[in-house]
Amino acid sequence: MKKGNWWIILLVLFGFGSLFFILSKFSIREVIGTFHAASPWFVVGYIIAVTLIMSSLAWRWKVILMSQGHKYRFFDLLRYKIVGYGVNFVTPGPRVGGEPVQATLLSRRYGIPFDKALSSIVIDKTIELWTSGLFFILGVVLVFFRFALPKDLMWLLATISGVFAILMVWFIVKMLQGKAFFTPIMRVTRINKIPFVAHYERKLVQFERLIVRFYDRDKKYFGYAILVSFISWILMFFEYYFAMQFFGYSITPLQTFLIFSFVGAAYLFPIPLAMGVLEAAQISVFNILGINPAAGVGLAMVIRFKDVIWSGIGFFILFLHSLSSKKAMIVEAMKESIEDASLLKEIDVVEPDRANGLDSSHGRKSHSRSPPH
Repeated sequence: MKKGNWWIILLVLFGFGSLFFILSKFSIREVIGTFHAASPWFVVGYIIAVTLIMSSLAWRWKVILMSQGHKYRFFDLLRYKIVGYGVNFVTPGPRVGGEPVQATLLSRRYGIPFDKALSSIVIDKTIELWTSGLFFILGVVLVFFRFALPKDLMWLLATISGVFAILMVWFIVKMLQGKAFFTPIMRVTRINKIPFVAHYERKLVQFERLIVRFYDRDKKYFGYAILVSFISWILMFFEYYFAMQFFGYSITPLQTFLIFSFVGAAYLFPIPLAMGVLEAAQISVFNILGINPAAGVGLAMVIRFKDVIWSGIGFFILFLHSLSSKKAMIVEAMKESIEDASLLKEIDVVEPDRANGLDSSHGRKSHSRSPPH
Protein backbone atom coordinates (compact mmCIF):
# COMPACT_ATOMS: atom_id res chain seq x y z
CA MET A 1 0.00 0.00 0.00
CA LYS A 2 1.45 3.34 -1.01
CA LYS A 3 1.68 5.94 1.75
CA GLY A 4 -0.27 8.42 -0.37
CA ASN A 5 -3.31 6.12 -0.31
CA TRP A 6 -3.70 6.11 3.48
CA TRP A 7 -5.52 9.43 3.52
CA ILE A 8 -8.09 8.00 1.10
CA ILE A 9 -8.63 5.02 3.41
CA LEU A 10 -9.04 7.35 6.39
CA LEU A 11 -11.60 9.44 4.49
CA VAL A 12 -13.53 6.31 3.50
CA LEU A 13 -13.55 5.06 7.10
CA PHE A 14 -14.65 8.48 8.34
CA GLY A 15 -17.45 8.54 5.78
CA PHE A 16 -18.68 5.07 6.69
CA GLY A 17 -18.51 5.91 10.39
CA SER A 18 -20.46 9.14 9.93
CA LEU A 19 -23.06 7.42 7.76
CA PHE A 20 -23.51 4.58 10.26
CA PHE A 21 -23.87 7.04 13.14
CA ILE A 22 -26.51 9.07 11.32
CA LEU A 23 -28.50 6.08 10.13
CA SER A 24 -28.47 4.64 13.66
CA LYS A 25 -30.58 7.63 14.71
CA PHE A 26 -33.36 6.70 12.27
CA SER A 27 -35.05 3.37 11.70
CA ILE A 28 -35.27 2.07 8.14
CA ARG A 29 -39.04 1.79 8.52
CA GLU A 30 -39.25 5.46 9.50
CA VAL A 31 -37.20 6.59 6.50
CA ILE A 32 -39.07 4.38 4.02
CA GLY A 33 -42.36 5.53 5.52
CA THR A 34 -41.65 9.05 4.30
CA PHE A 35 -41.99 7.88 0.68
CA HIS A 36 -45.79 7.85 0.89
CA ALA A 37 -46.54 10.13 -2.06
CA ALA A 38 -44.13 8.89 -4.76
CA SER A 39 -46.55 8.76 -7.70
CA PRO A 40 -45.35 7.69 -11.18
CA TRP A 41 -45.89 11.23 -12.50
CA PHE A 42 -43.45 12.67 -9.96
CA VAL A 43 -40.94 9.96 -10.86
CA VAL A 44 -41.24 10.78 -14.57
CA GLY A 45 -40.86 14.51 -13.86
CA TYR A 46 -37.78 13.81 -11.73
CA ILE A 47 -36.17 11.65 -14.46
CA ILE A 48 -36.81 14.32 -17.11
CA ALA A 49 -35.31 17.01 -14.86
CA VAL A 50 -32.10 15.11 -14.06
CA THR A 51 -31.68 14.13 -17.73
CA LEU A 52 -31.97 17.76 -18.84
CA ILE A 53 -29.50 18.80 -16.13
CA MET A 54 -26.89 16.32 -17.38
CA SER A 55 -27.50 17.52 -20.94
CA SER A 56 -27.03 21.15 -19.90
CA LEU A 57 -23.72 20.29 -18.21
CA ALA A 58 -22.53 18.58 -21.40
CA TRP A 59 -23.59 21.66 -23.38
CA ARG A 60 -21.57 23.92 -21.06
CA TRP A 61 -18.53 21.76 -21.78
CA LYS A 62 -19.26 22.11 -25.49
CA VAL A 63 -19.29 25.92 -25.13
CA ILE A 64 -15.88 25.83 -23.43
CA LEU A 65 -14.47 23.63 -26.20
CA MET A 66 -15.89 26.03 -28.79
CA SER A 67 -13.89 28.82 -27.14
CA GLN A 68 -10.77 26.78 -27.94
CA GLY A 69 -11.83 26.43 -31.58
CA HIS A 70 -13.20 22.87 -31.32
CA LYS A 71 -16.64 21.78 -32.50
CA TYR A 72 -17.52 18.24 -31.48
CA ARG A 73 -20.70 16.17 -31.54
CA PHE A 74 -22.94 16.90 -28.57
CA PHE A 75 -23.85 13.26 -27.95
CA ASP A 76 -20.17 12.27 -27.79
CA LEU A 77 -19.59 14.97 -25.18
CA LEU A 78 -22.71 13.85 -23.29
CA ARG A 79 -21.44 10.26 -23.16
CA TYR A 80 -18.01 11.33 -21.95
CA LYS A 81 -19.59 13.67 -19.38
CA ILE A 82 -21.61 10.77 -17.96
CA VAL A 83 -18.44 8.66 -17.76
CA GLY A 84 -16.64 11.44 -15.88
CA TYR A 85 -19.63 11.86 -13.57
CA GLY A 86 -19.65 8.14 -12.82
CA VAL A 87 -15.94 8.03 -11.97
CA ASN A 88 -16.25 11.18 -9.85
CA PHE A 89 -19.00 9.56 -7.80
CA VAL A 90 -16.68 6.83 -6.50
CA THR A 91 -13.55 8.95 -5.96
CA PRO A 92 -12.73 11.21 -3.01
CA GLY A 93 -12.77 14.96 -3.41
CA PRO A 94 -15.20 17.67 -4.52
CA ARG A 95 -16.50 15.66 -7.48
CA VAL A 96 -13.07 15.23 -9.08
CA GLY A 97 -11.34 12.12 -10.35
CA GLY A 98 -13.16 11.39 -13.59
CA GLU A 99 -11.65 14.32 -15.46
CA PRO A 100 -8.54 12.46 -16.74
CA VAL A 101 -10.76 9.63 -18.01
CA GLN A 102 -13.08 12.13 -19.68
CA ALA A 103 -10.12 13.92 -21.27
CA THR A 104 -8.62 10.64 -22.49
CA LEU A 105 -11.85 9.63 -24.22
CA LEU A 106 -12.12 13.02 -25.93
CA SER A 107 -8.45 12.96 -26.93
CA ARG A 108 -8.68 9.49 -28.47
CA ARG A 109 -11.95 10.20 -30.26
CA TYR A 110 -10.97 13.51 -31.89
CA GLY A 111 -7.18 13.56 -31.70
CA ILE A 112 -7.08 16.67 -29.52
CA PRO A 113 -3.96 16.98 -27.30
CA PHE A 114 -4.63 15.56 -23.85
CA ASP A 115 -3.62 18.74 -22.00
CA LYS A 116 -6.06 20.87 -24.01
CA ALA A 117 -8.85 18.33 -23.49
CA LEU A 118 -8.16 18.29 -19.77
CA SER A 119 -7.94 22.08 -19.56
CA SER A 120 -11.46 22.39 -21.00
CA ILE A 121 -12.75 19.99 -18.34
CA VAL A 122 -10.95 21.81 -15.53
CA ILE A 123 -12.41 25.12 -16.73
CA ASP A 124 -15.84 23.48 -16.63
CA LYS A 125 -15.10 22.12 -13.16
CA THR A 126 -14.00 25.52 -11.80
CA ILE A 127 -17.24 27.08 -13.03
CA GLU A 128 -19.21 24.28 -11.38
CA LEU A 129 -17.35 24.57 -8.08
CA TRP A 130 -17.50 28.32 -7.65
CA THR A 131 -21.15 28.51 -8.72
CA SER A 132 -21.96 25.76 -6.19
CA GLY A 133 -20.06 27.71 -3.56
CA LEU A 134 -21.89 30.90 -4.53
CA PHE A 135 -25.29 29.25 -4.16
CA PHE A 136 -24.25 27.81 -0.79
CA ILE A 137 -23.18 31.25 0.46
CA LEU A 138 -26.46 32.78 -0.72
CA GLY A 139 -28.31 29.96 1.00
CA VAL A 140 -26.48 30.61 4.28
CA VAL A 141 -27.27 34.34 4.05
CA LEU A 142 -30.95 33.56 3.50
CA VAL A 143 -30.94 31.16 6.43
CA PHE A 144 -29.47 33.83 8.73
CA PHE A 145 -32.18 36.34 7.77
CA ARG A 146 -35.17 33.99 7.65
CA PHE A 147 -34.56 31.34 10.32
CA ALA A 148 -33.45 31.22 13.94
CA LEU A 149 -30.44 28.93 14.31
CA PRO A 150 -28.39 27.68 17.26
CA LYS A 151 -25.22 29.74 17.71
CA ASP A 152 -22.91 26.77 17.13
CA LEU A 153 -24.54 26.02 13.79
CA MET A 154 -24.47 29.69 12.82
CA TRP A 155 -20.74 29.91 13.51
CA LEU A 156 -20.08 26.70 11.58
CA LEU A 157 -22.05 27.85 8.53
CA ALA A 158 -20.50 31.31 8.69
CA THR A 159 -16.97 29.83 8.82
CA ILE A 160 -17.52 27.44 5.92
CA SER A 161 -19.24 30.04 3.76
CA GLY A 162 -16.54 32.59 4.62
CA VAL A 163 -13.76 30.24 3.46
CA PHE A 164 -15.67 29.53 0.24
CA ALA A 165 -16.23 33.26 -0.33
CA ILE A 166 -12.54 34.14 0.09
CA LEU A 167 -11.39 31.39 -2.27
CA MET A 168 -14.05 32.23 -4.86
CA VAL A 169 -13.33 35.96 -4.91
CA TRP A 170 -9.59 35.35 -5.00
CA PHE A 171 -9.93 32.88 -7.87
CA ILE A 172 -12.27 35.04 -9.97
CA VAL A 173 -10.19 38.22 -9.48
CA LYS A 174 -6.99 36.39 -10.47
CA MET A 175 -8.61 34.88 -13.54
CA LEU A 176 -10.16 38.14 -14.74
CA GLN A 177 -6.79 39.84 -14.25
CA GLY A 178 -5.16 37.20 -16.41
CA LYS A 179 -2.99 35.96 -13.54
CA ALA A 180 -2.31 32.43 -12.30
CA PHE A 181 -4.12 31.09 -9.24
CA PHE A 182 -3.00 27.50 -8.70
CA THR A 183 0.74 27.67 -9.41
CA PRO A 184 1.45 30.47 -6.87
CA ILE A 185 -0.34 28.40 -4.23
CA MET A 186 1.80 25.41 -5.17
CA ARG A 187 4.99 27.44 -4.76
CA VAL A 188 3.97 29.08 -1.49
CA THR A 189 2.95 25.75 0.03
CA ARG A 190 6.06 24.14 -1.56
CA ILE A 191 3.92 21.46 -3.17
CA ASN A 192 6.08 21.94 -6.27
CA LYS A 193 9.00 20.41 -4.32
CA ILE A 194 7.29 17.02 -4.40
CA PRO A 195 9.18 15.02 -7.09
CA PHE A 196 6.04 14.05 -9.00
CA VAL A 197 4.71 17.63 -9.05
CA ALA A 198 8.15 19.07 -9.82
CA HIS A 199 8.43 16.76 -12.82
CA TYR A 200 5.23 18.17 -14.32
CA GLU A 201 5.50 21.76 -13.05
CA ARG A 202 6.21 23.21 -16.50
CA LYS A 203 3.22 21.32 -17.91
CA LEU A 204 1.05 22.62 -15.07
CA VAL A 205 2.09 26.20 -15.80
CA GLN A 206 1.16 25.80 -19.49
CA PHE A 207 -2.03 24.07 -18.43
CA GLU A 208 -3.09 26.97 -16.22
CA ARG A 209 -2.40 29.46 -19.02
CA LEU A 210 -5.21 27.84 -21.00
CA ILE A 211 -7.54 28.28 -18.04
CA VAL A 212 -6.53 31.92 -17.52
CA ARG A 213 -7.03 32.62 -21.22
CA PHE A 214 -10.64 31.44 -21.06
CA TYR A 215 -11.53 33.75 -18.17
CA ASP A 216 -9.43 36.69 -19.36
CA ARG A 217 -9.91 36.70 -23.15
CA ASP A 218 -12.85 34.46 -24.07
CA LYS A 219 -15.40 36.55 -22.18
CA LYS A 220 -18.14 35.85 -24.73
CA TYR A 221 -17.91 32.11 -24.17
CA PHE A 222 -17.50 32.71 -20.45
CA GLY A 223 -20.84 34.51 -20.53
CA TYR A 224 -22.42 31.64 -22.47
CA ALA A 225 -21.06 29.14 -19.93
CA ILE A 226 -22.53 31.14 -17.04
CA LEU A 227 -25.87 31.30 -18.87
CA VAL A 228 -25.92 27.52 -19.32
CA SER A 229 -24.99 27.14 -15.64
CA PHE A 230 -27.92 29.36 -14.72
CA ILE A 231 -30.24 27.17 -16.81
CA SER A 232 -28.91 24.05 -15.09
CA TRP A 233 -29.62 25.60 -11.69
CA ILE A 234 -33.19 26.39 -12.75
CA LEU A 235 -33.57 22.75 -13.76
CA MET A 236 -32.30 21.77 -10.31
CA PHE A 237 -35.25 23.62 -8.80
CA PHE A 238 -37.52 21.24 -10.71
CA GLU A 239 -35.40 18.24 -9.75
CA TYR A 240 -35.76 18.92 -6.03
CA TYR A 241 -39.34 20.04 -6.39
CA PHE A 242 -40.28 16.65 -7.84
CA ALA A 243 -38.06 14.84 -5.34
CA MET A 244 -39.81 16.51 -2.38
CA GLN A 245 -43.16 15.49 -3.86
CA PHE A 246 -42.11 11.88 -3.11
CA PHE A 247 -42.47 12.75 0.59
CA GLY A 248 -45.68 14.72 0.23
CA TYR A 249 -44.10 18.15 0.70
CA SER A 250 -44.87 21.03 -1.64
CA ILE A 251 -41.97 23.37 -0.87
CA THR A 252 -41.43 26.97 -1.84
CA PRO A 253 -38.65 28.13 -4.21
CA LEU A 254 -36.71 29.47 -1.20
CA GLN A 255 -36.89 26.11 0.58
CA THR A 256 -35.88 24.33 -2.64
CA PHE A 257 -32.94 26.70 -3.01
CA LEU A 258 -31.74 25.97 0.52
CA ILE A 259 -32.00 22.21 0.03
CA PHE A 260 -29.99 21.92 -3.16
CA SER A 261 -27.44 24.55 -2.06
CA PHE A 262 -26.69 22.38 0.98
CA VAL A 263 -26.45 19.33 -1.29
CA GLY A 264 -23.88 21.15 -3.44
CA ALA A 265 -21.90 22.12 -0.35
CA ALA A 266 -21.89 18.50 0.89
CA TYR A 267 -20.22 17.30 -2.31
CA LEU A 268 -17.46 19.88 -1.90
CA PHE A 269 -16.06 17.96 1.07
CA PRO A 270 -13.29 15.44 0.25
CA ILE A 271 -15.29 12.40 1.40
CA PRO A 272 -15.93 9.57 -1.10
CA LEU A 273 -19.58 9.57 -2.14
CA ALA A 274 -20.08 12.41 0.40
CA MET A 275 -20.89 9.62 2.87
CA GLY A 276 -22.36 10.99 6.05
CA VAL A 277 -21.84 14.59 4.93
CA LEU A 278 -24.81 14.53 2.52
CA GLU A 279 -27.09 13.00 5.15
CA ALA A 280 -25.92 15.48 7.80
CA ALA A 281 -26.50 18.40 5.43
CA GLN A 282 -30.03 17.25 4.63
CA ILE A 283 -30.90 16.61 8.26
CA SER A 284 -29.64 20.09 9.15
CA VAL A 285 -31.56 21.90 6.43
CA PHE A 286 -34.74 19.88 7.10
CA ASN A 287 -34.53 20.80 10.79
CA ILE A 288 -34.11 24.45 9.79
CA LEU A 289 -37.19 24.23 7.54
CA GLY A 290 -39.24 22.42 10.18
CA ILE A 291 -39.60 19.27 8.06
CA ASN A 292 -39.28 15.72 9.38
CA PRO A 293 -35.51 14.99 9.31
CA ALA A 294 -36.22 11.39 8.35
CA ALA A 295 -37.41 12.79 5.01
CA GLY A 296 -33.97 14.44 4.73
CA VAL A 297 -32.36 11.01 4.99
CA GLY A 298 -34.88 9.78 2.42
CA LEU A 299 -33.95 12.62 0.07
CA ALA A 300 -30.29 11.74 0.49
CA MET A 301 -31.20 8.18 -0.52
CA VAL A 302 -32.94 9.49 -3.65
CA ILE A 303 -29.88 11.58 -4.54
CA ARG A 304 -27.57 8.62 -3.99
CA PHE A 305 -29.78 6.36 -6.09
CA LYS A 306 -29.68 8.92 -8.91
CA ASP A 307 -25.89 9.11 -8.67
CA VAL A 308 -25.60 5.31 -8.66
CA ILE A 309 -27.72 5.10 -11.83
CA TRP A 310 -25.62 7.74 -13.61
CA SER A 311 -22.47 6.04 -12.39
CA GLY A 312 -23.67 2.68 -13.68
CA ILE A 313 -24.49 4.18 -17.08
CA GLY A 314 -21.09 5.87 -17.14
CA PHE A 315 -19.15 2.69 -16.39
CA PHE A 316 -21.24 0.79 -18.95
CA ILE A 317 -20.31 3.40 -21.59
CA LEU A 318 -16.68 3.09 -20.53
CA PHE A 319 -16.92 -0.70 -20.83
CA LEU A 320 -18.38 -0.43 -24.34
CA HIS A 321 -15.66 2.05 -25.27
CA SER A 322 -12.97 -0.35 -24.07
CA LEU A 323 -14.57 -3.13 -26.13
CA SER A 324 -14.65 -0.92 -29.22
CA SER A 325 -11.01 0.05 -28.62
CA LYS A 326 -10.03 -3.60 -28.34
CA LYS A 327 -12.09 -4.38 -31.45
CA ALA A 328 -10.27 -1.60 -33.33
CA MET A 329 -6.94 -3.05 -32.19
CA ILE A 330 -8.01 -6.54 -33.33
CA VAL A 331 -9.19 -5.21 -36.70
CA GLU A 332 -5.90 -3.35 -37.15
CA ALA A 333 -3.97 -6.51 -36.25
CA MET A 334 -6.07 -8.53 -38.71
CA LYS A 335 -5.35 -5.98 -41.45
CA GLU A 336 -1.65 -6.23 -40.73
CA SER A 337 -1.90 -10.03 -40.77
CA ILE A 338 -3.71 -9.96 -44.11
CA GLU A 339 -1.12 -7.61 -45.55
CA ASP A 340 1.68 -9.88 -44.25
CA ALA A 341 -0.06 -12.93 -45.69
CA SER A 342 -0.46 -11.20 -49.07
CA LEU A 343 3.22 -10.32 -49.05
CA LEU A 344 4.18 -13.90 -48.23
CA LYS A 345 1.92 -15.16 -50.98
CA GLU A 346 3.65 -12.88 -53.47
CA ILE A 347 7.01 -14.18 -52.29
CA ASP A 348 5.78 -17.78 -52.61
CA VAL A 349 4.65 -17.07 -56.15
CA VAL A 350 7.94 -15.47 -57.15
CA GLU A 351 10.28 -17.97 -55.50
CA PRO A 352 8.85 -21.14 -57.11
CA ASP A 353 9.12 -19.42 -60.49
CA ARG A 354 12.74 -18.67 -59.81
CA ALA A 355 13.32 -22.20 -58.56
CA ASN A 356 11.62 -23.68 -61.63
CA GLY A 357 13.74 -21.51 -63.85
CA LEU A 358 16.89 -22.76 -62.20
CA ASP A 359 15.71 -26.36 -62.42
CA SER A 360 14.88 -26.07 -66.10
CA SER A 361 18.19 -24.45 -66.88
CA HIS A 362 20.04 -27.13 -64.98
CA GLY A 363 17.97 -29.66 -66.85
CA ARG A 364 18.91 -28.15 -70.18
CA LYS A 365 22.54 -28.11 -69.19
CA SER A 366 22.42 -31.73 -68.11
CA HIS A 367 20.76 -32.75 -71.37
CA SER A 368 23.31 -30.93 -73.47
CA ARG A 369 26.13 -32.92 -71.98
CA SER A 370 26.57 -36.48 -73.13
CA PRO A 371 27.66 -38.97 -70.53
CA PRO A 372 31.27 -40.01 -70.81
CA HIS A 373 31.97 -43.37 -72.31
